[in-house]
Amino acid sequence: MFPKPKISVVIPTYNRPTNIQKILHKLVLSNISNEILICDGGSNALSKKKIKNLINNYYFHNIKYFDIGKNNHSAKRNKGIKASVAKYVVLLDDDCIPEN
Repeated sequence: MFPKPKISVVIPTYNRPTNIQKILHKLVLSNISNEILICDGGSNALSKKKIKNLINNYYFHNIKYFDIGKNNHSAKRNKGIKASVAKYVVLLDDDCIPEN
C-alpha cells in the first residue's frame, strides 16, 4: 500500500483521455504529487477504457479513478476533494498540462 500522501492532485475530466495521458506523464515525472484523483463526469465508454488503461500503466503510483456519472465540474472537484487523504489538495483541469 502507499504511505499517506502530502499532496493530492484532483483532475476533473470529460472525454479527454489524451490530455489525461499527458498530465499523468508530467505529474509522475515531476514527483510533485503523492496522490492523483481523476474524477470523470460520465465520459463515453472508449474514453473511460483509455483512462483506466493509463492508470493500469502507472500501477506503481497512487492514482484513483471516480466516475460520478454526470458532467458537473463542481461535483467532480468536490468528489476528488472529499476522496483525497493528503494534507494539501491541488485542483488541476484536464486541459491544463503542467510544464516541466
